[in-house]
Formats: sequence, C-alpha cells, structure tokens
Amino acid sequence: MRHIVFASLLAIATAAACAAASERENHWGPFEGRVVDAESGDGIAGAAVIVFWKKAVLNPVEEHLEFYDVRWAVTETDGRFTVPRRDPPLITLGIGGAFLSCVAPGYLPYEFTPKYDPAVHDARLREGPVTLRLRKAPVITREERVRRHEEFVASNLSDLPDERLGELARAVNKRRAALGLRPIRLLYGEPE
Repeated sequence: MRHIVFASLLAIATAAACAAASERENHWGPFEGRVVDAESGDGIAGAAVIVFWKKAVLNPVEEHLEFYDVRWAVTETDGRFTVPRRDPPLITLGIGGAFLSCVAPGYLPYEFTPKYDPAVHDARLREGPVTLRLRKAPVITREERVRRHEEFVASNLSDLPDERLGELARAVNKRRAALGLRPIRLLYGEPE
C-alpha cells in the first residue's frame, strides 16, 4: 500500500514539474516586439531593449535578488526588435521572471512608465510580440538632471554588473552607429 501511495505522489510531482518546466520554457525567449512613441505610435529606431533575469539568494537574515544574466537587442528603423533566446540553465530554482527595460534618447526609460509591473511584463513577453510605448522625456536643464540623478539610478539597469553594462553599451552603440544614430548612455537613456 505504501508503494502505491509513494508511486502516486511521485507521478503527481513529476507531472507538476513537467508542467512548470513547459510553462517557463518561453521565460527564456526569444522576445519580440516593437518600441513606439506613446503619442504618435511611430516606431523608435535605435532603442535599446534589455531583458534580464535575477536569482534569489538566501541568507539567514533575508532573501535578496541579484543579477543572473542579460540579453538585449536594438530596434530597427521601424521600431521592431528581437531579443535572442537564452538557453535555460540546468537548475532554474531561484531564478525569477524576465525583467524588461528599454531606453531611447529623448524618451523616459520604459521601467519609469506608469503602472510598470515586472511580473505582468514577464507574462506579456512570454505570450508573444509586445508593444512598448515610450513617453517623451521632459526637457530639463543640466542642474535638474544632476539633481534627479538618484531617481534614475533606481533603474533596473543599475542592477547589472559594470562589465556587463559596458559590454551592453558597446554592442548597442555599435548597432546604433550602423543605423546612422548617435551613441547613448544606457543608464539614463540620454544622448552622450
């Protein structure tokens, strides 16, 4: 009798694990969509679309999230992008959903748009092509930009290690140059 109960529990656990793995398969990409101006609906060329994952790290005091990996793409002239797939790791325990960030000169970074919820956007990314609507950034003086620096440091991109942010910036700006566009500073989304 105990063998039947054990076998039943093992079968249920295996089925649940397979269902969870199947659901999370799209969690790793590829991610497709289009970046547009929120007012006009026109595509934004040269926007940097960044998808990254964090992992939960347990310690005796509290759990915290730290950077796991990142993938990115630069939008084409019509605003379309495809962020390449990341091969899933062997063990995914503790790795959360995909976070999304998008920056373009003259626009507010995507994570600063109203009602941004990483969990909702992770689900939307997995469903298929998404449309990211960027709002134009207000024109501000240099002094205001310095004063508001702390607000922008809260960006999801500040979680990326410096070497990965540098690698990302070089790749994005190389693609922007190929499109005939000026380079950008990814942490702030402003022209250099």
